[in-house]
Amino acid sequence: SAFLLTRSSDLSFEGVYFSQFYANSYRTDRGTPCTLSGYPSFTTSSVMKMPSKTRFLPGIAKSLRDAGYQTSYLYGGDINFTNMRSYLVTIGFDKLYWMNDYSAEEQKSAKWGVRDDITFATLFEDVMNFKPDEHYLIGYSTLSSHEPWDVPTHELKDEIPNAFNYLDQCIGNFIEKVRKTPQWNDLLVVLLPDHGFTYFGVGEEHEMHDHVPMLWLGGAVKAPRRIEKLCNQTDLPATLLGQLGLPHDDYLFSRDVMSRNYTS
Repeated sequence: SAFLLTRSSDLSFEGVYFSQFYANSYRTDRGTPCTLSGYPSFTTSSVMKMPSKTRFLPGIAKSLRDAGYQTSYLYGGDINFTNMRSYLVTIGFDKLYWMNDYSAEEQKSAKWGVRDDITFATLFEDVMNFKPDEHYLIGYSTLSSHEPWDVPTHELKDEIPNAFNYLDQCIGNFIEKVRKTPQWNDLLVVLLPDHGFTYFGVGEEHEMHDHVPMLWLGGAVKAPRRIEKLCNQTDLPATLLGQLGLPHDDYLFSRDVMSRNYTS
C-alpha cells in the first residue's frame, strides 16, 4: 500500500534523496491525504472518509491539471475502500485504474488485489503512451509492502524483508526499463511510503517507526543531491510545485523544503 524504496543505497546516489523525511500517520487512508493534499493526519479519524472535508482540500493532481496536465491514478486494490475513489476524484485525478480493470485471475494474484509486478507493467505501458509536448501525472499505490506480506517470490526467510525485496525488484526493473526510453528524459519519479509499520520492536513510540525515504528520480533531475533538512509527508506538494514554478498557497500545512526561508 505504499511507495517504499529499500534500494536507496543504489538509486539514491543518482536522484534527490531526502534523508530526514518522516511519515505523518500509520494507515494508507490517513497518509495519502498528507502526501497528495499536504494536510495533516489525525489520531482518531480519517480525513479521506470525510467528503464534507475533502471537497475543500487542495491536491497535487488538481494543481497540475490546472497547469495543463492529464491526471490518472493506478491502484491494484479496491479503490472504493476507505472512500479512496471519492477522495482521488475530488482532488483532481480524472482517470482511475484499479483491480476491476484486470482479469479475474489477476485480481486474485495477491491478498489485496493485483500483484505489483503486474501493475508496474501497466505503469510502464502508460508511460510509454506519453505523447511529446503533453504533460502527465500518474499517481500509483503498490500493495506488497503491507501485511500479510503476500508476494510471489521467497528469496528471504523473514516474510517482511522478503516482501520488500520483491517490491525492490519491481521498482528496480521499472526504473531500468523506463531509463532506456525517450520518456525518461523529461520524467520525474517520486518514491515515498504512505506510512511506517512496527517491526522488531520498533513501535509507534520510536522515532524510526515513521522515518521513511523519499527519493526523486528521472531525467528531469538536474543532478544528484542529498537533502538533509528535517521534513515530512505534508511538505511534498509545496516542494514539488515550487520546483515546477507553480503556486502552492492553498497548501496551508505544506512547506517548500527547497525554499530559502524553510525552517523545520
